[in-house]
Amino acid sequence: MLTQFEQILLSKFLDGDHPVLATLRAQAATAIVADRAFSPVGVNAYFAISPNAPRTAPRSFDLTDVAFQFEGAENPGPAVLMVRDGALHELMVYNWTDVWPARPGLVLKWMKYLAFSPDGRTGRETEQRDMAGLAKELAA
Repeated sequence: MLTQFEQILLSKFLDGDHPVLATLRAQAATAIVADRAFSPVGVNAYFAISPNAPRTAPRSFDLTDVAFQFEGAENPGPAVLMVRDGALHELMVYNWTDVWPARPGLVLKWMKYLAFSPDGRTGRETEQRDMAGLAKELAA
């Protein structure tokens, strides 16, 4: 089962009008967390997806346009949603400079999208998702 924070992140990643996101939302509706691994700077949640769930094209890619910050953390942290073989595979959440909080009930200060730069990297924080940049990334 996803934590509340992971569910909020996943919803943020899957938000938007794009066929790939619609397929991932269908997968997420029945996905289970098969494993979770903690590190000093984050957490990785690994998904199990039904073999009958629809698959994406492209088959493998990473979504990297969501970031967050916890109350009391000095810096924001990024998240990565990994898709492998057309299915949700892993949600990786980490923080570059702060030790990952060990306590339950983390208080989210903010969660935002990261806009794509012309070279395809994600960068500045924004409230609105860059759907044109995302579509370009998914088409690459």
